[in-house]
Amino acid sequence: MNTNHNLVNLLENEEKFRHLAGLVQLNLFRFENELRQRVKETNWVINESLYNSINISEKIDTDLEKHQRRVSLLACKIGRRIGLSEKRINIIRIAGLLHDVGLMFIPEEVTTLPNKLNDHEFDIVKTHSTISSEILKTAGFSWPIGEVVAQHHERINGSGYPFGLSGNEIWTEAKILAVADVVDSIMFDKSSQNVLDAIQEVVQNRGVLYDPDAVDACVTIILESNFESYNKRLCTKYEVTL
Repeated sequence: MNTNHNLVNLLENEEKFRHLAGLVQLNLFRFENELRQRVKETNWVINESLYNSINISEKIDTDLEKHQRRVSLLACKIGRRIGLSEKRINIIRIAGLLHDVGLMFIPEEVTTLPNKLNDHEFDIVKTHSTISSEILKTAGFSWPIGEVVAQHHERINGSGYPFGLSGNEIWTEAKILAVADVVDSIMFDKSSQNVLDAIQEVVQNRGVLYDPDAVDACVTIILESNFESYNKRLCTKYEVTL
């Protein structure tokens, strides 16, 4: 009896997974067509107008938009702190502004679940970095924006996704973006909103999950900015001024 019950549950989960995967593919196909058309109609400039062109359909929700802007700002500060060229800073800036755009095409029935995701649901969510990358590749950038975005959830010990890259296999820009992304996510998580928790996460995993130079630069930036007010300032001043 238990065997039959487990089989039914397995089949139901597989069917749900196929359904959600189909929705992801459909949404991605529709957006790619929109983006290609906008590329034809718009002269893409590497400044805020690019972000506005992506955002013109008003598909990006406010929280996601603010997160991407804050991540872009912090990541650029980290890049400058460790001495990257302005060209590489620009790669980080654009990648940061659009690194989570693929989340718009993950079905809401997954992204709004109140409880911890199961393996199937998490596999769906993890596709967002690849989706974001593929969307950006259609824009025809000469810089490796898509590659950096695809790798922003990779970790230097190889435990990240989507490719399981490690060490020097990961773009430096992606390593920086990873640190800025996790710091911002923890600081603005509704259950935490604590900059000290964010610092603790990256410091404890310095050299394991996160690039040491990026971690050191990030922590220095926060401390020099008076970390007690850092959260509040970014909440009200999330626009990117680079």
